[in-house]
Amino acid sequence: MRDKERLHDYRFMPEPNLPPLRLYTAETMPPGVPPEQIVNVDELRDKMPEMPNAQRRRLCETYGLSVEHSNVLVVSYDQLLLLLFAAAAVTSARLIIAGAW
Repeated sequence: MRDKERLHDYRFMPEPNLPPLRLYTAETMPPGVPPEQIVNVDELRDKMPEMPNAQRRRLCETYGLSVEHSNVLVVSYDQLLLLLFAAAAVTSARLIIAGAW
């Protein structure tokens, strides 16, 4: 078995079957490039779900929930509890009770 002894043994070998990955935003995207050859970072960002910290902050600011109540809604393993709260918040003015329930 041969050991790697010199710096040239550690050089990068590109994979010939993988095209180069080109990342662009909506502002930096060059015109005339086929969409299958580029990745639009803005589109990916729009498709991402809301992150837990942003959900907690939104629940506290929008509905006036405490951090503990918003944490229970966000940490639930499925988003069903959060959806149930959102439906109750639309129909009820007693948000603190709905959040504690």
